[in-house]
Amino acid sequence: MIAALSSGAVETGLWVVFFAALALAVCLGLILAYHWFVHAHNTVMSALALAIYIAVSFLLLSAMAGALLIA
Repeated sequence: MIAALSSGAVETGLWVVFFAALALAVCLGLILAYHWFVHAHNTVMSALALAIYIAVSFLLLSAMAGALLIA
């Protein structure tokens, strides 16, 4: 069981989790952007919400990638 948790397997698993999180962030961002702009009563607030979503997603994914690259 310990051999299955070798460094290479764990690192590969963490990269899989990172790319899954990236794909989820992109898919949810597209769905939210569509919803916000199609049903928007205020386009400026929709653009602001999208900008905040992109900034927070970029910050969190960058931190996650940085942690993977450092380790």
